[in-house]
Amino acid sequence: MKGRLFALPTVVCCLVWTPAGSADEVDDLILSLKPVPVDNAAWAANLLKAADGLSGRPAARARIVEKAYELGVKQAKGYPTAIRAAEAMLAAVGEGKAAWRKKLLAACKLDLQAAGSARKKSAAKAYVREALAAADELAAAWEIDEALALCQEAARMARRYAPARRDEMSLRLKDLAERRKTHQDIRRCRGLLAANADNRVARERLIQLYVQDVGDVGEAAKLITPDVSEKLRTYVPLAAKAVDDVAAEACMELGDWYLAMANSARPTSKARAMARAAAYYERCMSRSADPIKSALAKSKLARATAWRPALPAELKRGLLLHYDFDKKAGDKRVADVSGRRNDGRYEGARRVDAGRVGGACELDGAGYVAAPSTQRLRLAGAMTICVWARIAESKAKWQAIALNRRSGIESRGDFVWAIGREQMQYIYWSGDDASERSDGAPRPSAGQWHHLALVVDSAEDAVTQYVNGALAVEDRKFAKDLTVSKPLIHVGRYSDPGLIGLVDDVMIHARPLSAYEINLLYRLQGGR
Repeated sequence: MKGRLFALPTVVCCLVWTPAGSADEVDDLILSLKPVPVDNAAWAANLLKAADGLSGRPAARARIVEKAYELGVKQAKGYPTAIRAAEAMLAAVGEGKAAWRKKLLAACKLDLQAAGSARKKSAAKAYVREALAAADELAAAWEIDEALALCQEAARMARRYAPARRDEMSLRLKDLAERRKTHQDIRRCRGLLAANADNRVARERLIQLYVQDVGDVGEAAKLITPDVSEKLRTYVPLAAKAVDDVAAEACMELGDWYLAMANSARPTSKARAMARAAAYYERCMSRSADPIKSALAKSKLARATAWRPALPAELKRGLLLHYDFDKKAGDKRVADVSGRRNDGRYEGARRVDAGRVGGACELDGAGYVAAPSTQRLRLAGAMTICVWARIAESKAKWQAIALNRRSGIESRGDFVWAIGREQMQYIYWSGDDASERSDGAPRPSAGQWHHLALVVDSAEDAVTQYVNGALAVEDRKFAKDLTVSKPLIHVGRYSDPGLIGLVDDVMIHARPLSAYEINLLYRLQGGR
């Protein structure tokens, strides 16, 4: 056995440094790594190790990893290897991702069924994670029934093994149930059109579904025929273009059209319609040569951006504070609209009307917003901070988004989430002057509104950052010692200079929001 293990690196190096070999040579390598007596799990592990050294040989590597999967799923002790093999293939392949997603899910299910009590929870969490990833891909392809079935299975398992995800599961199931209604309506309309292509009512309803509920104006444009209403014939082709490519004169009417659609739309669809209406009004306001039309567009823009959806109960769980800066609460007071009574105060910062939605807080590099120093804001092991920010150009080394700092000297439990010259980063102090830095996320561009989110999860030992509802970076083996026992949380300044620009909708949760919840929050708040 020692001889075989010793020979493994030699074989790999030979393949790396020699010209591409034939398929027969790859098969010879596979056979050379076969243990005696035959042990499929050990053979799969040997193959996966060999594949690690073949990054420059994608075809050979794929063949070996695929074989590792085939062998791994034959024995219970090989299931973890099969999972790693499927993950490797999923990361490497262009076409065929759906097939490998199914194989990964199958391997996770086998591993869960075979896991003993010591591993049952971790295996179940892995299966839930992959089931939800598969459900997301199915939903994106509008395979809603299959996505819903997978999500329901994951929800049943999560209730026992991953209770922290119960809110996410509830939100997912509600969303998929709504999307199924839309999908059923689309299929019904398509069936009516298949039976009678001149069914104008079904065609117009189908166009409306694609524009309003699916958000796919391009698909709606394909359905336009001369017999549909003049409004649809006019607006849908224009809406299929990028907003900046639409003449300013047409933007007012397009904004009104989207605003009217928003009145009957469900929350996420309504948020999307409102955001699109606002984009058209903004273009009309800034580009119209007619001052009256520009002033009217400005008034309508204020109405469109003032709308806020009610947060689902699931997204309110664990919410410690929410500063929306919409209403003036006094010269210094920042109203907490979460209902938790954690009002803040302006320290050198000020409220302005020109927010992303309603008002905002303007920061000049010296001022900040201070949350109250109260045990209600004590964070123990997990937190999520979300903020909409429009930063100005700056050459400062760091601009703080949010931080906890109790004195001039950093001490255990202090942290700062800041924008550097090239990236965003989370820095944590585990003791006096002993800091640790997470992996950095790309720096958001200046002059535009971005939704930024930081999730610190000690249970998973991870720090994750999101930009505009999408994962930007995840750093594992970092966050296990988070503790903010003496809160003094500030927004906008760590040291001179601080953040320069505008912030809106600052939210802090005492729990780690999932990637799905972050994306849903972004969409509900009008992200596009």
